[in-house]
Amino acid sequence: METIEEALKAIENAQALMVYFYSEECAPCKALRPKIETFLREEFPRFEKLYIEGTSAPSLTAHFGVFGFPTILFFFEGKEYRRYGKSVSLNQLGSELERVYNLVFET
Repeated sequence: METIEEALKAIENAQALMVYFYSEECAPCKALRPKIETFLREEFPRFEKLYIEGTSAPSLTAHFGVFGFPTILFFFEGKEYRRYGKSVSLNQLGSELERVYNLVFET
């Protein structure tokens, strides 16, 4: 993902999308990513995923108001629903996403 337009199109076209901003030098980013991937695959499999290396895409990080890594944004039907920075509790994440995810996908 290189442009704001591409990111906005991905957001617009997905029913549910996670955007994961990270830095290659960020140890928490590297530790959290596989946990988030596994969690979404098991609990919310219809989420699409977009990964943005923030230090190489400063216009994207600025556009989305990302000031630190990792920052994770969740979108439903083109609207930002939640954003998380630094530390993320998977239990909290699951409880906050579940209701809207079930409404969108009627599971």
